[in-house]
Amino acid sequence: MIELTEEYRSAAKEFRKSFGYGVPLSMIPPVTETLDLIKNLKECIANNKDDLLERYSVTVGESDFI
Repeated sequence: MIELTEEYRSAAKEFRKSFGYGVPLSMIPPVTETLDLIKNLKECIANNKDDLLERYSVTVGESDFI
């Protein structure tokens, strides 16, 4: 379960600075542990590649934008 801790907020702020948009929390599976999410956020930032949703096997199709 994702908890909005200070450590999460810090990682989310860095994610926003790196990619220009916030963490898509509504698309992350609700059973995700906070520390796992933080780890993945930091890895995305370090790799300079937003593959966060791919890490959770979430796919986005055209119909998701309607």
